[in-house]
Amino acid sequence: MAATISIASSCLLLLALVTIFYSKELVSIEPLGFLWALAYGIVTFSLARVILYTAFGLAGATRVAPILSVMPIFAAIFAMIILGEKPNFLIIMGIILSVLGMILILGDRNIDVE
Repeated sequence: MAATISIASSCLLLLALVTIFYSKELVSIEPLGFLWALAYGIVTFSLARVILYTAFGLAGATRVAPILSVMPIFAAIFAMIILGEKPNFLIIMGIILSVLGMILILGDRNIDVE
């Protein structure tokens, strides 16, 4: 039930923001194209949210949340491959530190605490 409420509220908020900031562009889209885009957005967003909540339930938030933090790494890599962007020192260091942080967080936690 929580996932349904979260999905519905997020979709409504996003639809309101798009309507406010892109109303001129929305008018120029053909109705069938708009319906396809709307359906695609609802299905993919909803599916992603359900998968995320399932992952939280199976692995716990402490293991799933750090994985979400590597999304900018994939964005940077895809930008380099697809758009031909050149990484600078800060981007490379950010990628390295993100990967190291994820390894530390997701690593084996069999440490005895007395």
